[in-house]
Amino acid sequence: MFDPLECALLRGQLAEVVLRIAQSEQTIARQRAEIAELEASGCDTEPDRELLSQFERLLELQIDGRDWLVKKLASYEVL
Repeated sequence: MFDPLECALLRGQLAEVVLRIAQSEQTIARQRAEIAELEASGCDTEPDRELLSQFERLLELQIDGRDWLVKKLASYEVL
């Protein structure tokens, strides 16, 4: 059954997730740039790479959440 309130809540959650994804992408880009600078100066970047891996995993989870919300909203729009 179509629930306009739930649909509105899902749209709000989707907007928040899209914003968080953009922020995560920026964080990952900065982290990659910092790692490149550190490597160029001969520093050990293993801890930085581990942190980058965690950021990338978080981004994957955010994308999964976004995709779920999109599918859920699409199911409402079909009804």
